[in-house]
Amino acid sequence: MTSLLGLPLDRALERLRARSVEPAIEWTGNPRRPGEGTPRVVRASADGRRLTCARFPDSVRSEDSLADEE
Repeated sequence: MTSLLGLPLDRALERLRARSVEPAIEWTGNPRRPGEGTPRVVRASADGRRLTCARFPDSVRSEDSLADEE
């Protein structure tokens, strides 16, 4: 179900539930910023019954803020 890739998790779930599919959700982490940002679908099984999600930042950080982290 490549049409789900990149979608926020809530929107992907809406689409699947409209087809009477309740997927299992697996999470993959962002080692630099765990727990921050919008959950998005990064992988989906062909039938939509398994989704892998990760959180992505809601805004782009500047190079200055990245340098502060190092």
